[in-house]
Amino acid sequence: MRKATSNILIGLACTSILSLSAGVQTVKADVQEPVKQSQVSNDKMQEFKVEENSDFFSYFSANNLVNGYISNKTTKLEFLFDNTHYGIYAIRDSNNHLVKEFYFVGTTSATVDLQNSLKGGETYSITNIENLDKILSFKVVSKDTISIPAINKVTSQDTSISGTGVAGATVNLTIAGDTYIGTVDASGNYVISLSKTYAVNSAITVTQEKDGVTSDPATAKVVAPEQLGLPTVNKVTDQDTSISGTGVAGATVNLTIAGDTYIGTVDASGNYVISLSKTYAVNSAITVTQEKDGVTSDPATAKVVAPEQLGLPTVNKVTDQDTSISGTGVAGATVNLTIAGDTYIGTVDASGNYVISLSKTYAVNSAITVTQEKDGITSDPATAKVVAPEQLGLPTLNTVTDQDTIVTGTAAAGATVHLSVNGFNFQTTASANGDFSINIEKNYPANTPIEVYQELNGIKSQTAEFYVQLTSDFIINKIKSNATSITGTGHPNAQITVQIHDEVFTGTIDGSGNFNINLQGATFKVGTDVKITSVSSEGTETKTVQIYPRDPVIGVIFVADDEIRGTADPGATVIITVGSTQYQTTADSNGNFRQSVNPNLVVSEAVVTVYSTINGYESEKESKTVS
Repeated sequence: MRKATSNILIGLACTSILSLSAGVQTVKADVQEPVKQSQVSNDKMQEFKVEENSDFFSYFSANNLVNGYISNKTTKLEFLFDNTHYGIYAIRDSNNHLVKEFYFVGTTSATVDLQNSLKGGETYSITNIENLDKILSFKVVSKDTISIPAINKVTSQDTSISGTGVAGATVNLTIAGDTYIGTVDASGNYVISLSKTYAVNSAITVTQEKDGVTSDPATAKVVAPEQLGLPTVNKVTDQDTSISGTGVAGATVNLTIAGDTYIGTVDASGNYVISLSKTYAVNSAITVTQEKDGVTSDPATAKVVAPEQLGLPTVNKVTDQDTSISGTGVAGATVNLTIAGDTYIGTVDASGNYVISLSKTYAVNSAITVTQEKDGITSDPATAKVVAPEQLGLPTLNTVTDQDTIVTGTAAAGATVHLSVNGFNFQTTASANGDFSINIEKNYPANTPIEVYQELNGIKSQTAEFYVQLTSDFIINKIKSNATSITGTGHPNAQITVQIHDEVFTGTIDGSGNFNINLQGATFKVGTDVKITSVSSEGTETKTVQIYPRDPVIGVIFVADDEIRGTADPGATVIITVGSTQYQTTADSNGNFRQSVNPNLVVSEAVVTVYSTINGYESEKESKTVS
């Protein structure tokens, strides 16, 4: 029995090959326009539409068609010949994979049981089992159902209708008898523009169609637009250049003030700000409406009011090494800081203090402006400038003789004093009064060098150099840059020689032990070494001292002055203290200085203190009381 079957199949295959070798001509079938509505056939066998047909079969049919096409629900195919036929044939998918075989065994028809093996959207072909020559091809459509589309609310003022559906589906819209067509985008949304607006209660019907399947209709009606509440208007003063408030996100805000009109938009957070072209007088009338989706609110009204007063914030001293700025203000106020054109914002805490971090340090003399704002009121600006960090002046040493083992002197209170004598190092801390004393453990011969500097809060002074002195009464008074002579005391009748650079000045100590050497109009820079030698019957003694800054001079100061003037060494850094607030400036080439100050600080009996530094040397401090 098996052998007979094998012979029959071989015979069928040969017959099939002979049939195909005779030549099968494939032609394109007529493409029919798909219908608008889904026409789904039942299990009845009907002729189906094909893509290509070689007219090899005399007739073909299938069940469960959709609009005449084989569907993914088709379970049975039938192929006919006019006469009895032998052959083995294959159904293949678009990748030529075998789906099903069927046979003609001396019959005129063959039935294929598919068992739901066809996929919607796929194109299949019929070939001879022995090769891939195409006899016939057909398209499979989906017989699956499609969901009802959604329709967003439509008002009598809308000029488009939107909603959601199946991506790629065609949307058919009917409204009050008018028809429109659109497409659902890849995100599942559709928007269809209308040629006009429609009256309230106009009927809306929407269906979606894809792959020949049309959904049931979604229905809706045109509704009246919703009402918009009043916008709010924040307080407006006669100094404001903008008006702000709240409203419905996305609404257009129409503002009228004293007859002038402005337009703005409410942002996503429900706030709006509208810039004004000018300020408006107190009691100017303000009207504000908001409009969205064609609906306009009733007007909100207000009037321009006079601003409240807010005092100046204070600004603590800022140096070119600081990375934050601090001060005081009204608790809860917003602090707006501008420094060298850069802006920062901070808040005054409940204790009335603020600290604002900076993104970088700023150069000396960079301009600082600080205002505080609260309840819509902004203070006048407080101004300041970046100053150099305080300089540590040189420590001083009292005369160290060749018989001393204790070195004393003065420095900044709490400063660490570093002393080196002939290469031996010592260290101590200055007292609260600025005094210090260091045990150098032994005495050193005259002219032994002594170096000393001080350090406080990470700032180091320059190094001052001194020399061990012979035990004598040879004393030189401090020499300042504006000195016309050098004075001191020593052994009566001793000869004094003063050498400054290459210039030499001479004189004699009088019988009382005093000397006054005229510099003959010569002037010298701060820090210049002055070598002074005394020659007497007791021997020769030489001392080297330095020239110090001249005493600054403060100009006349009156109550509420906004500027401090005076003189100092040309190019010197001048530090001015008014009350507890410090300022810094630089004397010009003629030695004149002037510094803007907060006039609110210059009150009666306020003390103004001025000193200068140059080349690492610090002048005496001068003070003046405001009259």
